[in-house]
Amino acid sequence: MTITIPRAIATAALLSLAALPVFAGDTATRDESIAVQMYTLRSIASLEDRLKIVHDAGIRAVETVGTQDVTAEELKRLLDKYSIKPIATHVQLSDLRSDLDGVAAFNRSIGNTVLVVPWLQEGERPVDAAGWSALGRELGAIAGKLQAQGMTLGYHNHEFEIVDFDGKTGLELLFEAAGPAVVAEIDLAWVARAGHDPAAFLGKFHGRVFAVHAKDIAPEGHPEEEKGFAAVGSGVLDWNAILPAAADAGVKWYVIEHDDPLDPAAAVRTAAAYLGERLATGALAADNQLSRQEQNDGWQLLFDGEDLSQWRNFKQDELSDKWVIEDGAIKLTGAGGGDILTKARYQDFDLRLDWKIAEGGNSGIFVLADETGNQIYSHAPEIQILDNERHPDNKLATHLSGSLYDMIASPAASHKKAGEWNQVRILLDQGQLTIWQNGVQTASVKIHGPEWQQLVAASKFADWPGFAANSSGHIGLQDHGDVVWFKNLKIKELK
Repeated sequence: MTITIPRAIATAALLSLAALPVFAGDTATRDESIAVQMYTLRSIASLEDRLKIVHDAGIRAVETVGTQDVTAEELKRLLDKYSIKPIATHVQLSDLRSDLDGVAAFNRSIGNTVLVVPWLQEGERPVDAAGWSALGRELGAIAGKLQAQGMTLGYHNHEFEIVDFDGKTGLELLFEAAGPAVVAEIDLAWVARAGHDPAAFLGKFHGRVFAVHAKDIAPEGHPEEEKGFAAVGSGVLDWNAILPAAADAGVKWYVIEHDDPLDPAAAVRTAAAYLGERLATGALAADNQLSRQEQNDGWQLLFDGEDLSQWRNFKQDELSDKWVIEDGAIKLTGAGGGDILTKARYQDFDLRLDWKIAEGGNSGIFVLADETGNQIYSHAPEIQILDNERHPDNKLATHLSGSLYDMIASPAASHKKAGEWNQVRILLDQGQLTIWQNGVQTASVKIHGPEWQQLVAASKFADWPGFAANSSGHIGLQDHGDVVWFKNLKIKELK
């Protein structure tokens, strides 16, 4: 969220308020983990009207902004009137520095125990890694004082915290220095704006994510006045991946927010309906399973945790017994298993999978593979899997994990250590190949375009006839002689 002076009354929003459905007091509310960030409704004339919008959308929790410009007694009265509880409030860092006890007292009196730093003024923003760590230590000290009063401190991100410093973002440095007393409130749309996959980015803060801010990135053609944001479910973010990742990260609250809605009430209703349905109907899939929404959207499992029937060895009809199932993952137990590929071929697709590698290990993921060459890699581009710390192939940046092998190097921020699960997304859409690893985009290039031709010419593939010539092909997993695991392999064909 962005802190600004509240805008004038939005006429359209007030008109929409009159048309809102009214929920009776005994009507079941939506999922109890959904809240509304009151900043979304700041253009509505009165605080009472804003809370009525929340109530009539079936939501019974809010995240407030400061004091909402009323006394604690008045805020508590209105919250009680509409059966709404406060789950957190956004408090400026300057207020915590100058009047910590007063802020804590106000919030205790309205029944709130979580204070979240929502925004840093430009002069407060660190410019280097040491600055982010120093800010984290300050927040940790404030959190310690609040804990003594029964309160919790959190931090909410925008995009400016998600800048890389030698493999770690400013946000990661802040939380590391702050210690476990400071919880995370991850704004998913700002994560996407910073160029990261929100689903994978959540994994960086597993166990400390108190809440996510749920808003969407607007599709092309959306009203410019909404500053590129949209209500949840009406934009381009992949909520089928985000919601399971949020659940896995331990998220307690899904906080509906829209920074600049033309119709605030409609934005709340849309998001409440979308999230409520998915959280209530099992949108959060376990390992190697598809949610109901993913099934409706056309995703297909390439491995269900029990069956390898969709896979076979390169140029063979069967599968080597060195490729096994272990604890719900495909495992190559050692050298001699051979490269494997899907029995089906794919053209334009969105592929997701998780992998981990043994210490000192090397492997890879192939796309557009065929069986006309001597090896699977003869014609198929490879996304590298590597123990970057121990394997001797680490001397070349384009050979590190997440790289488009020997062509485009992955950023350090995408790397994890051997033995840790990594999330990979590979999108091939009309020749545009885009790769993400652990929420970081590692490559994006048009196959056969000018940049591609230059990359191939500078690589080991320069004189390989037929390399990446296919418009469709198999998905492949490499036997490089080392133990490697794969799970959550799923694919959506793009029509």
